[in-house]
Amino acid sequence: LFQDITYIDGDRTGATQYYAPDGKTLLYEILYENVMPVSISCAQKGGKMSDFVMIGTEEQTFKAYYPNGALGAVVPFHNGLFNGTKSIYYPNGQAYLTITFANNLTEGTAVQYYENGQVYSKTEYKEDQQHGEEIYYYPNGQIRHEGHYYYDTAHGELSLDRKSGSAGMPRP
Repeated sequence: LFQDITYIDGDRTGATQYYAPDGKTLLYEILYENVMPVSISCAQKGGKMSDFVMIGTEEQTFKAYYPNGALGAVVPFHNGLFNGTKSIYYPNGQAYLTITFANNLTEGTAVQYYENGQVYSKTEYKEDQQHGEEIYYYPNGQIRHEGHYYYDTAHGELSLDRKSGSAGMPRP
């Protein structure tokens, strides 16, 4: 997911735009005040952006669409924070990313996919930090890279790209 983020004195403040996997199609925009999300505007079927809606304390799930009407994103909130599983989709309906939040912090396993639906990567998070296993896959499903993290720090053995010996991972 590509983002344009505004920071003031190190804090996320103002508008953040969230784009589709193509990096060009705006799916939704969130306004932040002092790091907290306060309102959201989502792309509607046909491509027009909705008016901004306040993010409240109740459970809210916002959906964004591609101009062709396909679902582009599902963004959940509760108590004014990201809570639940956020899903981003390719225009063909295949999942691009699923990532779970608990009180604005990334928790659990984030899964990114190739456009054909094959898993591209799995990354474990705890308290908004990479913590646990990280695995990248080739399109055929073979493991490309494996590593482990302990609160955002590489920990233990790291297996590199089995073909090139590189740890760098291109995006699907």
